[in-house]
Amino acid sequence: MSETEKLQQRLRGMRWFAVWALIFGLGIGFYAGFTLGVDTARDAAAVTAPKAG
Repeated sequence: MSETEKLQQRLRGMRWFAVWALIFGLGIGFYAGFTLGVDTARDAAAVTAPKAG
């Protein structure tokens, strides 16, 4: 295997890693943002809602 083939293979591996890292990061970001948003909305609703009893 020549040097250029090794380099191309390494670049291809890095590109796949970058794509998966991006997808994974976006997924975590969306999940965290959604969870925080739901918690914040629930807290706000609990604060503004009159207490029963």
